[in-house]
Amino acid sequence: MHFALLPAHVPVSVRWFETAIEDNHFAWLVTGDRFYGRVVPLLFGICVCVAMRHTQTESTVAAIWPANGLLLAALLLSDSLRVRLHTVVGCFGINVFLNLVFGQSIGLAAGSAGVNVVEVVIALLLLERLCGGHLDFGELRTVIKFIAVCLVSATLPSVAGAFIIAASTGADVLAALSVWYLGDVMGLLVITPAVALALRPGGSVRTGVETSQVVTLYAGLIAVCALVFGQTSVPMLFVVTPVCVAIAFQLGPRHAAFATLFLSIVSIYATYAGFGPAAISHTSDDTARVWLVQLFCLVNLFTTLFVAAAVAERDAMRERVEQLSAADQNNRRTLDAALDAMNQGLCIFDKELKIVARNDRFLQMYALSGDAVTIGLPFESLVKLCAHSPCSMPVAEAGLPLLANGDVDQLLSDNRTIRISQRRTPNGVTCTYTDITADRQAEDALRHISMHDALTGLPNRRFFAEELSRLCSSGHADEEFCVMLIDVDHFKHVNDSLGHAAGDELLKVVGARLTSCVREFDTVARIGGDEFAIILHDGGETLLAHDVARRILEAVKRPVTIDGHVELISLSIGVARKEPGINADVLMKRADVALYSVKQNGRNNVKIFTAAGVTEHQAASEAA
Repeated sequence: MHFALLPAHVPVSVRWFETAIEDNHFAWLVTGDRFYGRVVPLLFGICVCVAMRHTQTESTVAAIWPANGLLLAALLLSDSLRVRLHTVVGCFGINVFLNLVFGQSIGLAAGSAGVNVVEVVIALLLLERLCGGHLDFGELRTVIKFIAVCLVSATLPSVAGAFIIAASTGADVLAALSVWYLGDVMGLLVITPAVALALRPGGSVRTGVETSQVVTLYAGLIAVCALVFGQTSVPMLFVVTPVCVAIAFQLGPRHAAFATLFLSIVSIYATYAGFGPAAISHTSDDTARVWLVQLFCLVNLFTTLFVAAAVAERDAMRERVEQLSAADQNNRRTLDAALDAMNQGLCIFDKELKIVARNDRFLQMYALSGDAVTIGLPFESLVKLCAHSPCSMPVAEAGLPLLANGDVDQLLSDNRTIRISQRRTPNGVTCTYTDITADRQAEDALRHISMHDALTGLPNRRFFAEELSRLCSSGHADEEFCVMLIDVDHFKHVNDSLGHAAGDELLKVVGARLTSCVREFDTVARIGGDEFAIILHDGGETLLAHDVARRILEAVKRPVTIDGHVELISLSIGVARKEPGINADVLMKRADVALYSVKQNGRNNVKIFTAAGVTEHQAASEAA
């Protein structure tokens, strides 16, 4: 960022000096006693000499008193009471001395110097009271307070100074008062901001300003000043103010203070040198001309500082908004990254059931597009999108109301299972989506292992007992079926002669042949070593059960070759029909009675339990 005011062809030393000022390399001056004990009184004296030499009116009052503005800026830049006292005493002494040099009496010299010091002290105390001693000319309220303090603090000292001048020189009190007051106010308002911002700019330097822009604006100010003050006939003072306002608008408070200082110096000097619309001719009312120039400078200064402060506040507000926006975007990106890193899908709804946040995992689960599922999308629209996605539910599932707390499992058309956990919050509803397909598959695998025989792959005794209990429950009272208990005849002989491996192979063959003889919805189970059981649905008809049993006996008659040995096997089958009021235990006992009857009568046969055919066995079994 460059604020250089000089073109490239100027000497390097001059450009370095300007850069040093702009970069605040001389700030060390305001931190030591040297500046306050020597430099400030010296500069104060120079300002006194210039004002008394070039801007005095007929009443021996200066039209602008820059010394007070310099002293006030120096006191504001120092935080040490001791240094401030030394500075005030030094400036008072140099003021008295110079007043004597310019021919004033000892009383007038001391009185006017004392009035100046009192004015600065009053301004300092008021500024510290209202602004804490810190002047930020980038704040409009600070500028207003500063102007008000300068207007108030110069009132009583100006009255006292005017009476001192009138008593000593016989000048008109009102004329002396008006010039003195406006001159002191100008000195405070013009010099203090320029000096304070030159040595401690703070936040009053506007960013993003190019050197060419600075040079162009100041060149325009110099050109307009030359036009206005290069002649005495046309009153064009108002033409200068827009240029100063442009500088304030484009360059900020610091350059606004420099521009008003330059314009004030040019205006006062040109007026007393005989240039410009208000040139002193010594033949007309010189006091009125001085008032005119003073008021012009003050109005220009008020306007310029107000515009600069307003623009600075606008820029500060814009920067703050941009920072907050950037911080918000950064937080949003961080939140989005955290949400997208989740293994679970997430969708958050506000009180109006509109989406306020969702992560990529949620979109992936339901094969949705981020462009379609936008922030603010209503819940009803989201449901419609899910219904038309490739992963839509195969059947309509009501699930939970969106505002209810709880979990619900949702089966999608691609056989994935999603568990939706809904939690209400004061601001809406938070839904998490967990793909539990793998867990379900693992559970199903474990359940299959626990419910099926490892050798034959058929359902085991536990599965068969649960299924039989279910069918015998009150909910299936109208369903007809029968139970078959099956034993492999002389299986122990196969195990003893060929070994257990051969026996296992034989059991696999038996299981396969049993399965081939029944329908898909019937249940074939291995419930013991060589024991099998069948639930034959719609088998209430005795003839149907008997036909299936005969078909099974015929199927197992086919020879079985095991390890090169041909084996002939047979089965014994007991059948019991389900009857009203019969539970699973009684039904199994009846089938077992029928099976026992087959074994007692030579095996390789089928018996169906009836009260007439196996009465003795039934009674014995139920008694047991």
